[in-house]
Amino acid sequence: MKNTILLSLPIILVLTGCGTPKEATIGVGNEGAIRIVCNPGDAEVFIDGASMGEANRYDGNPGYIKLSSGTHKVEIKKEGYAPYSRDVYSSKSLQTIEVTLRKLNR
Repeated sequence: MKNTILLSLPIILVLTGCGTPKEATIGVGNEGAIRIVCNPGDAEVFIDGASMGEANRYDGNPGYIKLSSGTHKVEIKKEGYAPYSRDVYSSKSLQTIEVTLRKLNR
């Protein structure tokens, strides 16, 4: 009984990955992804000048925008709010961008 337990332990550790966390990997070295968390959620997201739709669209599955590896310009706009703009470098990981747009005084 003792030998069976000792022999089973290494197999269990290998199958469970020893409980170490895994990095969220997207693609195979030539793409990454970003998740947009924005308030207000109906603000429009632009990547490199192209509209990707509303920010709250990415709350579901898959919940992110795939990007080729490299630097991309992310812009978030909504009428009545100051626009947000940022350059992001995308690689094999999933990045989260959290933004609260500032309401303009009119």
